[in-house]
Amino acid sequence: SQQLYDLYFKKFTSHYNAAQTALSLAGKAYSQEDWAQAVHYYGIVVENFTNSTHYASALQYLSICNGKLGNQPEQEKWLRAFSKVAKKPLDRTSSMLALAFMQQKRGVADFVAACETNETDRAAIQKAATISVIKAIQDFRGVAKEATAALEDKSVAKEDRAKFENQREQSLYLEGDSWQRL
Repeated sequence: SQQLYDLYFKKFTSHYNAAQTALSLAGKAYSQEDWAQAVHYYGIVVENFTNSTHYASALQYLSICNGKLGNQPEQEKWLRAFSKVAKKPLDRTSSMLALAFMQQKRGVADFVAACETNETDRAAIQKAATISVIKAIQDFRGVAKEATAALEDKSVAKEDRAKFENQREQSLYLEGDSWQRL
C-alpha cells in the first residue's frame, strides 16, 4: 500500500486531502514507533506540500523521528528548518535552544575525540569541534535575544513569560559554558 500512496502523493500534489493523508499516515507510523516509515511520510509532506498548514509540524516530527533513529545530522537539519518556520515564538526558541545544545554537545565530544587521536587527525577534528561550538554560541545568543524580546512584549502570557525567562537564563549560561570549553 505504500507504493500506492507514494504514487498518489506524487501525482496528485494539489489534491485537497493529500497533505492530510500523508500526515495521517505519518502520525500512524509515529504512534507505532515505526520511525523510518514516519520519516518517509513526514518527508512527503515537507517535499510536496510546502504550502500546507502541516508543513511546520512535519519538519518538527522529522527532527524527532531522525533523533529516534540516531541520525543526528538529519535531526539537526530538520530542527533548524523547523526553527525558521515555527509561528509561535516559544516553539522557535525551544527548537533553537535544543539545536544549540546538540551542537555544543557534539563539539565537546569532538574535542574529547581529538585528544584520543594521532596528530594528523587531531587538527581536523579540533577545527570541526570549534566550528560546532561557535555555531552553538551563536544559537544560544539568538535564543537569549529572542527570549528577551518576548519578555519585553506585554501581551505575552504569564506562563509563557516564565518559560521565556528560563530559556534566556539557560541560553546565557550555556553560552558562557561554551566559551569556557573553547
